[in-house]
Amino acid sequence: MGSDSKYYQEILKKLEGFIRKDYLQFLLFGIQAFVAAVLINFTFYAFLELIANFNSPVRTILFILFVLAAIGLLFYFLIKPFIKYIGTIRKENYFNAAQRVGIKFPEVKDELLNSMQLVSENTKGNLYSPNLIDAAFRNVYERVKNLNFQSIINFEKAKKVLPYFAAISIFCLVMILFVPGLNAASFRLLNFNKEFIPPPKFVFEINPGNKEITKGDRLDIAVRVKGSKPQSLQLSIR
Repeated sequence: MGSDSKYYQEILKKLEGFIRKDYLQFLLFGIQAFVAAVLINFTFYAFLELIANFNSPVRTILFILFVLAAIGLLFYFLIKPFIKYIGTIRKENYFNAAQRVGIKFPEVKDELLNSMQLVSENTKGNLYSPNLIDAAFRNVYERVKNLNFQSIINFEKAKKVLPYFAAISIFCLVMILFVPGLNAASFRLLNFNKEFIPPPKFVFEINPGNKEITKGDRLDIAVRVKGSKPQSLQLSIR
């Protein structure tokens, strides 16, 4: 008996469902945190590129730093929780889950955790009789069989971070799309291995532009400078 008890196995199944749902909660939280962190990271490097207009080697370094950070975030927020979600559950996780169930359901208290520890100690040296262990689990099972352990997990952590995730995502996308030059800086950052001609600091808008007139006719020419104003301006007419 002991760990072979049907009552013990039924309780383990209930605890396993609780644990995996808890891991799913962390995974959903991790997805949001990962996307938000990557967007912030990319927007930051794009701003650096916008300000400094780096050459290809520097942009390559920035892009490598961005990728390394993204890989680290991917492992921490997604891969690690996913492995836990699909992997084998350790004994300590069952103990932790039993303790949380006991806190949530007063009718269980510490009895579930104590029974789990009883089996763990007994596997080390047959300290207790199998009948005693089976009786203990039968008593606990009768108390918990109608309890839904998974109801404790309400995805509160994932729900709390959702507004921040949405706000950060919208903010970064709006910045990239609508801040002048940031979209182009993002493009240069993604195409880090190419050289780009720096945009001119100012451009001239000349009206009416190319126009044919008869000799002797009057023509008004308007010149407007867009961008930073030059210190001096010289116009040549032929």
